[in-house]
Amino acid sequence: MSNLYRFLSLLTCLVTIPSVANEQIVEHLDWQTFETENFRIHFTPEYKEWGISAANELERIRTLIQQQQGRVLADKADVIVFDPLNQSNGSAAPFSNKPLMRLYTTPALSDSRISSNSSWQQLLLLHEYVHLVHLAQPYRNPLRNWTSRLWDLWDISHFDPKNAPPQWVTEGYATLLESKLTGSGRLYHNQIEARLMQFAREGALPTYNQLHGVMAYLVGSRFLEWLEERYSEKTLDSVWPRLIAKKGRSFDEAFKGVFRKSPRQLYQRFAAEYTAKAINTERLPEQGDPELWLDLPDSARAPAISPNKKQLALVQFGRNGGERFVLNIYDMKADPKAPEEFEKAQQRLLENDPQDIADAPPLVFNRKSVKSLNEKDYLGISNPRWLNDTTIIFGTLTRDSRGLLHQDLNRWDLSSGQVTQLTRSDNIRRFDIDTEHQVIYAERTLLGKSQLIAFDLNSRDITEITPASLTTVYDFPRLNPQSMQQLAYVSSALNQDWQLRVRDLSDNSEIVIPAPVNYQFLSYPEWSPNGQQLYFMAGLEGEVNLYRYDLQSQQLAKISQVNAPLSWPVAVSDDELLALSITSEGNEVVSIDLNTTAIAQVQDITTSAGSFALVEYPHKVSEAEINLNQSIGKLKPYAPIKQQEVSFNLGFNINTTAFSQLDIGIKGGDVLQRFDWHLNYARSIENSALSGFSGSVRWQGWPLKISAHLYDIDLDASRQRDPTLNFSQDLSGGFIRVNYPLQHNRLKLNLIGQINTNDGETTDEDLFSLGAQQSWAYDSKPWGIYQRANFRWLDGESTLNNDIASLESDWQGFDADVVVGIRYNDIILEGQANRQRRFDTILPLLTLGGFNSTVFNADAHLNRIFSPELAFDARSTNDYRYYQVGLKPNNTPVRFIYGRHELASQPSIDVYGLKGGFNLEGSGLTLTDLYLDYGILRVNPEEQESETEAWLGLRYQF
Repeated sequence: MSNLYRFLSLLTCLVTIPSVANEQIVEHLDWQTFETENFRIHFTPEYKEWGISAANELERIRTLIQQQQGRVLADKADVIVFDPLNQSNGSAAPFSNKPLMRLYTTPALSDSRISSNSSWQQLLLLHEYVHLVHLAQPYRNPLRNWTSRLWDLWDISHFDPKNAPPQWVTEGYATLLESKLTGSGRLYHNQIEARLMQFAREGALPTYNQLHGVMAYLVGSRFLEWLEERYSEKTLDSVWPRLIAKKGRSFDEAFKGVFRKSPRQLYQRFAAEYTAKAINTERLPEQGDPELWLDLPDSARAPAISPNKKQLALVQFGRNGGERFVLNIYDMKADPKAPEEFEKAQQRLLENDPQDIADAPPLVFNRKSVKSLNEKDYLGISNPRWLNDTTIIFGTLTRDSRGLLHQDLNRWDLSSGQVTQLTRSDNIRRFDIDTEHQVIYAERTLLGKSQLIAFDLNSRDITEITPASLTTVYDFPRLNPQSMQQLAYVSSALNQDWQLRVRDLSDNSEIVIPAPVNYQFLSYPEWSPNGQQLYFMAGLEGEVNLYRYDLQSQQLAKISQVNAPLSWPVAVSDDELLALSITSEGNEVVSIDLNTTAIAQVQDITTSAGSFALVEYPHKVSEAEINLNQSIGKLKPYAPIKQQEVSFNLGFNINTTAFSQLDIGIKGGDVLQRFDWHLNYARSIENSALSGFSGSVRWQGWPLKISAHLYDIDLDASRQRDPTLNFSQDLSGGFIRVNYPLQHNRLKLNLIGQINTNDGETTDEDLFSLGAQQSWAYDSKPWGIYQRANFRWLDGESTLNNDIASLESDWQGFDADVVVGIRYNDIILEGQANRQRRFDTILPLLTLGGFNSTVFNADAHLNRIFSPELAFDARSTNDYRYYQVGLKPNNTPVRFIYGRHELASQPSIDVYGLKGGFNLEGSGLTLTDLYLDYGILRVNPEEQESETEAWLGLRYQF
């Protein structure tokens, strides 16, 4: 593979590297560092307990992995503890010399795929540390290892699409070890196993090429376990040293050299065996089994029936999270007109074509959807509960002034359609409502701690029911509909499975609801309407079943079901339940008639939570604990200057109208990007059109962000393709800029003050500018709108020196641009208008053309209008306008555009074609502040011949 192709392949794959771009790190907060022998854990004071405990756990995990694999990290790892999304997640950046982990403190809920854990902290640390040890081993090729330590981008090149381990290997192996070393985890999760077995019965296991996303974790780990059982653990482990050998190998080559067959071949065998196992455990339908009630086209969750039993609220969303969330309200009654309309449609079909065959009636005629609420700004809809027959309380994510996300409550009035936000940054997840007293009972998670609270809808006061805890997680609070003084909920303590409990709110006494002996997984509690029984789902031996506990008789019963696992039971009456049936196509709503379905008493029951460990393995992690021992390290203020790392970096511009350019440099910074800097040298590739140096520095340790840039550039415009541009310039100067970013909900504002100085062979320039960048967006389904506006006022002084005369000019001016975009479904129509004007000067200050680059930084040249389809200094003016309309598919970085450059008293220039650009933000020094832009445009100047111009550029922008 050529060097250019390899480099472009790496750029393509940067989009898939775990990124901090959307994981808001607030740099100016009071960050602290707890440094141990092998880790540097960074956190703000409110996460100190979580961070200290993580440090102790990480040192234990490191020792365990060393014993199990004989491998450790060669370098000390940086660990960032924060909670930017109020969701359970984390990531690892497996650089061989700058390993990095990011840990979200919000614990997992009972029905999640990661609910089977000894503690959220331990599971997260183990999974992410395995990633680092697995993928961040130094290469045994001395040259490649030396290059990797010098250049982050080369270090991450094992993400090269042609040679990298696929996602099912990277995530599957971490999931495999997460499970083996804890004895629980996703590999042994009963709910997950039940779902995958159902997919296999439907012939819907993913193909080898589909082992990505969630299936990389769930099926990839099971395939790897199958390889260990069929061959050996040692055989699988021998693949990893082959990937970092002196001899370069792709993953397929490393794998086949050990197993003698390709991973695709062996996966197909695994899938066949897994499917056969699923088919052999399939049960035949029986009388009284759940009946289809609502056939859904996608996935769903959180059904809730209105108090008058006339409507069902249901959150629906696209499979694999690819679509938007919608809260639909369905009529509980069957639509009497649906069968009649179906028959009429078939009659019309046969009348039009008598030889056609009519459709068979559907399995169920769906209920009507009478109301819908679309998600806003991609922030989700969750956990709807009815306040009364016309009002729903639901959860969604909100963004605070620092850009961090929180889960908050909203009220939806179905009559008026109005939505009102009830809480602000309260991190309330699941809840239930005492409709009589207007009080919400909820689980809240703050700073990694979970607790039960009461929220008064009238006073908006919050009362703690349980103290906030790092050792206990709460979920699914459900009030007894007959006695609002009884609160059922599930909870999980360290090293214990989830338990269902009932708390008497009058005296805080509690009872534990029995579950089947050896159960693993427990969730979805639901009261019967008479308040005498509790329903819940529990897992046992790879299956998940519906159970009912009678509080009066104190008996536990199992409610029979066929194959597809159920979730989210809701009571229609004391004799009927609705539930979501899980299939490979999403979810179906099914009805369970408790009078006809088989119900069996469960004799072997327990009120003990027991342990999560389902298997024994020679190497096993110690029991989880919150260990606040600080003797293993040293706590100190975060010191960005002392924690600087340095990396080589590379940029380029390939341009048909000007020239092509290569940028090389070094970049330094700290892991939180509080203080970073960049030194760069650039030179045109094919001739001496440009050469130059630049240096940049940025400080983000205060609410104000300060940056500075210096440059020295020699530009010979005559060496461009246009022979009429026959002048050269020796340019030097720089700027100092102060930014103050603000945010409120959807509105973002960035205030900017800047001082520039530019010295040229013939022109010197000093200027001061004040400006603001503003953006706003509103996104719903099926449409959305966004808007951006920039304005800058400039006050400058320019001096022209040549052989004939010297001329000084004090001038003012402004730059303004507005962008408005409208999305409908997957298409975005965007309009843009730019205006730049300079006053009180006879000098033509504005120059049009050329490309923005690392050295030729647009912020350092405020009188240059960079347009990569035009040559440098193609035109000059003091009054410039640009108009553009564009059309692009949603979530793609390229758009079809038509634009017009207008300069006062000069012919206009029309352009049309494709162009785009996006940030390639990732982890590590080289992979931050990267911007890739590209385009191919037809350039059509008035009174001149048209040309087709293209460009591809990669630059660093602070």
